[in-house]
Amino acid sequence: MPLIRNETIKMVKKKRLYIIFIVLAVLVPMFTYAQMKSAENNRDKFGGDWRLELQQAITDNQNSLGSDRVPEEYKKYRTVYIQQMQYYLENDINPKEPGGVTFTREFMNNAVGLFIPLLIMAIASDLVSGERTTGTIKMLLTRPVKRWKVLLSKLITLIMFVSIIVVSAYIICYVISGAVFGYKGFGMPIFTGFKVVGTDVDMSAVHAVDQWLYMLMQAGLICTSASGLHHLVWEIVDNAVDEHLAKFCSKIDITLHKDGLRIVLKDERSGNQDEYMYEGGASQFVAFLNENKDVLHDVIHFYAEKDDIEVEVAIQYNAGYTETLASFVNSIPTRGGGTHETGFRAAYTRVMNDYARRTSMIKEKDKNLEGNDLREGMMAVISVKMSEVEFVGQTKDQLGSASARSAVDSVVSENIQRFLEENPQVAQTLIRKAVQASRAREAARKARDEMRTGKKRSESSNLNGKLTPAQSKDFTRNELFIVEGDSAGGSAKQGRDSKIQAILPLKGKPLNPEKAKLADILKNEEYRAITSAIGAGIGTEFAVEDSNYSKIIIMTDADTDGAHIQVLLLTFFYRYMKPLIDAGKIYIAQPPLYKLTRKSGKMASVRYAWTDEELANYMKEFGNNVELQRYKGLGEMNPDQLWETTMNPETRALLKVEIVDAAKAERRVSTLMGDKVDPRKRWIVENVDFTEYEE
Repeated sequence: MPLIRNETIKMVKKKRLYIIFIVLAVLVPMFTYAQMKSAENNRDKFGGDWRLELQQAITDNQNSLGSDRVPEEYKKYRTVYIQQMQYYLENDINPKEPGGVTFTREFMNNAVGLFIPLLIMAIASDLVSGERTTGTIKMLLTRPVKRWKVLLSKLITLIMFVSIIVVSAYIICYVISGAVFGYKGFGMPIFTGFKVVGTDVDMSAVHAVDQWLYMLMQAGLICTSASGLHHLVWEIVDNAVDEHLAKFCSKIDITLHKDGLRIVLKDERSGNQDEYMYEGGASQFVAFLNENKDVLHDVIHFYAEKDDIEVEVAIQYNAGYTETLASFVNSIPTRGGGTHETGFRAAYTRVMNDYARRTSMIKEKDKNLEGNDLREGMMAVISVKMSEVEFVGQTKDQLGSASARSAVDSVVSENIQRFLEENPQVAQTLIRKAVQASRAREAARKARDEMRTGKKRSESSNLNGKLTPAQSKDFTRNELFIVEGDSAGGSAKQGRDSKIQAILPLKGKPLNPEKAKLADILKNEEYRAITSAIGAGIGTEFAVEDSNYSKIIIMTDADTDGAHIQVLLLTFFYRYMKPLIDAGKIYIAQPPLYKLTRKSGKMASVRYAWTDEELANYMKEFGNNVELQRYKGLGEMNPDQLWETTMNPETRALLKVEIVDAAKAERRVSTLMGDKVDPRKRWIVENVDFTEYEE
C-alpha cells in the first residue's frame, strides 16, 4: 500500500518555494526603482513642478463631471478625488514623492499583482500531479486514498501559502520603500482619523478618503473649531429650509436645551422677530400646558441628583380627565416613554396610596387606588440627565437604562412624600379626585361589560343594525368609514368594496368629549357604536393591536356641520383612543366639492375638483360649454360617484391625522374644545381671518 507523507510538510520542502521567495526579494526592489524613474519622468513632464501635475489632474476630473456620459456613481468618486488633490495642494504635500504613502501603496499593489500569478502557478502544479512519495511517515493509510481528498488537501495548502506570502509582500514593500527612500512621506494620513489638540481638531490629520466622510465635513457634522457648533446649527436650519421649499417637510422644530436660554429668530426679509425663553424650565412648561385649564393647585416642582443622575419633575393637576406626561432624557423627547416614566409612575402610585391609608382616606378593606385613577387630570414633565444612556430600538424615543428607573423612583418618592406632608389640603384634593375617578372607572367597566355580555351582547354585536361589516377577517386590510347621516351611509354601503370596507353611519352630532366624563361617553349611542365597532376598548384599557381595522376614516359633508363632526370625533380619538392616532390609523376622507361635465355629441367628459383652484383650471380647460354641480353633501352623490371619488383606494385622497407637536396639540384641544370661553374667543380673534369668508 503506498504511503503519503503530510502534504504540508512535503510542499514546504519543495525547492520551488525557495525560488519564489528569491524572485520576490528581487522583484520588489526592481519595481521600486521603476516607480522612482516613473516619478522622475512625471516631474520632467511638468517642468519639475508636481503641483502642475495635480492641477492638471483636478482640471481633467472637473471636465469629466460635466459630461453626461459619466455615470453618477463615478462622478461621486471623482468629486472625492478632486477634494483629495486640492487637499494635497493646500497643504503642500507631494503624493507622488518616493517614500510617500500614495506612492508606496501604488507600487505595493502592482508588485503583489505581478508575483501572485507566479506563486499560484508554482504551487498549483501539485494539483494535477499523481505523485506518490515515501519518506518520513506522518500518517499510515490502511486503505487507498481517494483522489478528491488528495486534491482538497493540496488546495487548502495552496490557499494558506498564498495568503501568508501576500501579507508578507505588503510588509516587505513598506520596509524596502522606507529603507530606500526614507519615511518622510508617512507623515501623511493613510486612513481617516483626528488629531485632537486641546478642544479643537487639527484638520491636517483628516483625510477625506471616501464620499461619506466628505459629506460629513461639508455638512458641518465634524466640528473643527470653537465655532463649529454654530456652523452645525446654521447647516441644519439651512438644509431644513431647503427641504421645506422642496416640499419634503412642512415644519421646523427648535428645541430649547437650557433653562433661561434666550433664542431670537429674526426674518430680515420681513422684519418679523420672535423670542423664545423659558426661565422656569419644566415648571413653566407645565404651567404653559395648563394655561387654559382649571388647575387644582400650584405647580409641584423639585430637582435632585441620585447616583450621578439629575432628575427634574414638575406636576400640576387640572379638572380634566386625561393624563399628559412628557418625558426627556438629556433634553431629548422620549415619546415612547421608558424606564424613567416607569419609575415615576411606580413611586407616585406607591406614595399616594401610603398617604391615603395613613390618613384613612381609603379604608383597610378597600383596594389600593390604581395608578390611572391617581393620575387622572395630571399634567407632568420628567427630565433626566445622565451620562450613560441606553435606548430601546433604533428610534431612540424610549429609554432603557435601568439606573434611570431607580434614580427617578427614589427622587419622586422622597419629594412627593414631603410635599403631601407639607400640603395636606392639596393632598386631600388629589386623593378625592382619584377616588372619584376610580368610581367612574368601575361604572364605565360595568357599562362595557353590558355591551359585551348578557342581553345586550347580540344588540351591540350588530350595533342595532347600523354597522355594515366587512366580509374579510384580515384586520390589517379592513377599513371603517364613519359616515355623517343615513343618506350618505346608504350610498356608501352600496358603493363600497364589501370585502374590506365597513360602514358606520352616525345620527346627528355626538357629545363633546372634552367636557364629558368617560361614563357619559359610554352612555352616548354614537360613541358606544364606534367603540364596539373598533373593538379595542377605550381610555386606559384601549389596546391598539386589538383594533378591527387598519384605517378608521371619517367621512362627512364639506360644510360647517361636517367640519364640526370631524372635530368632535378627532377629540374623542385624541382623548380616549390616542394610540390609534399615534399608529397612523385615523384618516379624514376628502370628497370633491365640484363636478364638471362637458358634453360633446354623445360623449361626455367629467372632472372632479377638490379646491376652487382646481375648479378654475378645469373651467379654462372646458370653456363655457360646461355643466357645474356643487356638492353640498355626500348624499348628493350616487354610489358609483362616491366610490370613484372618495372610497376607491386607487383614486381617493385621504388626509392622515398626525400629532406633530404634542404640546401644541394639547393646548389646542383644551382651548377650542374646553369649558373656558375667553381663551377660545381670544384664539379665534387672533388666528381666524373672517374676511376670507365674506361674500
